[in-house]
Amino acid sequence: MNNNMNTEDAVKAVRAALDKSFQSDELAKSGITTATGLNAYDLRGAALLQIPIITPLRDKLNRTRRASPGLASHWKVIRSMVGSGIDSMGYVPEGQRSGVKTVNTFDAFSTYTTIGEEGSVSDQAVLAQLADTDLLATDNLLTLWKTMQKEEISILSGNRSIKLGTPATPVTTAPVVAGATLAATTYYAAVVALTNEGFQVASLANGVPTATTVTGADGQTYTVNGGSSNKSAITAGQAVAGGSGLGLAVTPIPGAVGYAWYVGTVGAAASLYLQAITTLNSVLLTTPITTATQVASAITQDSSYNDGTQAGSNPVAAYDGLMTTSMISGNGAYFYALPTGTAGTGTSLTATNAGGCNEVDNLILSMWNTNRVQVSALYMSANTLRVVTKVMLTGSTGTLLHIYSDADANRTALVGGGRIKAYSSPVGSPYGGDDIAMMIHPNLPDGVIVGWAAELPIWFRNNETPAVAEILTRQDYFGIEWPKRTRKTEYGVYTDQCLAVYAPFAMGVICNIAV
Repeated sequence: MNNNMNTEDAVKAVRAALDKSFQSDELAKSGITTATGLNAYDLRGAALLQIPIITPLRDKLNRTRRASPGLASHWKVIRSMVGSGIDSMGYVPEGQRSGVKTVNTFDAFSTYTTIGEEGSVSDQAVLAQLADTDLLATDNLLTLWKTMQKEEISILSGNRSIKLGTPATPVTTAPVVAGATLAATTYYAAVVALTNEGFQVASLANGVPTATTVTGADGQTYTVNGGSSNKSAITAGQAVAGGSGLGLAVTPIPGAVGYAWYVGTVGAAASLYLQAITTLNSVLLTTPITTATQVASAITQDSSYNDGTQAGSNPVAAYDGLMTTSMISGNGAYFYALPTGTAGTGTSLTATNAGGCNEVDNLILSMWNTNRVQVSALYMSANTLRVVTKVMLTGSTGTLLHIYSDADANRTALVGGGRIKAYSSPVGSPYGGDDIAMMIHPNLPDGVIVGWAAELPIWFRNNETPAVAEILTRQDYFGIEWPKRTRKTEYGVYTDQCLAVYAPFAMGVICNIAV
């Protein structure tokens, strides 16, 4: 208190202080509450790893390390033989010799490539790590898992050989669509085709991947083609009236599983904006177009493949995956793209009305009739499996409503729904056929079915083929902890391998399915 303050002033000062101490906003700040922050933090010691790692093909294929691998694995293939004279007749006159059969062979190869991922953990992160959590071990495991995920996509759809090139110019229509809000004006469009590798990462927000420069952990750069074709020519202007939509369709391209559609009101690539990414070769736009996405002028070349021959522009070499091999012309594999149908709607699978699907039957029958192989598994997305299930039940009087009666509990339970676990082959087998497993693959887009004969059947006499396909390695999964150059530990996980597809005719693909 000020010694010069008189009694009256002192009383006023005390009263003012007392009045202020009882104001509610000041009371809220007094004492210790949970808002103060002096609370325990209940956290279990180890981090919970909740990343799905689904790699069915990687898990299934044999992995063989070659003693002297070189740059590529090569093998000779005897694909067919034709008998002398009339191939279906082996009659020879008494005392004479038959003619000489013709044996058809060709050379096959698969180039080794390196697949890998890198990680790092700072020294400070190690010092501050959770109890029961070894950050270095955890991140090494995560790096291995990511390498496996990338490897799985390569095994399925790595693309060295198929060049999507430049799609045909889309065909445009302007159908009347109930509820359409697309502005009445003239529209221009272009399309870009996508491989499965490109489709996996393409999005409206980030656009279509093209030739991408990657900066490695060593500071060096390299270029990877992102799995997209060049852009098509721009369509002629399509007038759209109020209450109508804009329909676009393009000729299907073998090797493509998706299509990116660019639309604008000016017929220039820089004015066409990405509007949709579809697994069909068509789209129907009914709402106002966006101008906040990638423009078509960003697509300047065919970036669909990685063959390692483009010097500095694309030094990365991929190998052809199982699905890619199925779509290479001349490989003998079955390939069928469903017709375009109505823009945006496409064409659906059709029922045999005998519990089957015509398109799947055709794949199985063709692989038998052409090459005498039997499909052992059908791979597809979960949405595609749902469509196949519905088609297979079309025309059936059966129901998926199952009734379970518990006699002991004196009650009845109803269970609805279901799925098709296996497909009964329309071919059967000379030695008795097996059901075909229907499998979900996490990296297959909707609208694609891959049929696979995992092994050549027993009637391929004296068969020297080790398997329909296998992974050959120069060095399988290995980790490298790099010398420290900063206050963090850096490491990489790699595998050096190729996919040897010895019997490409033992696979087939159906695509462009409306889902």
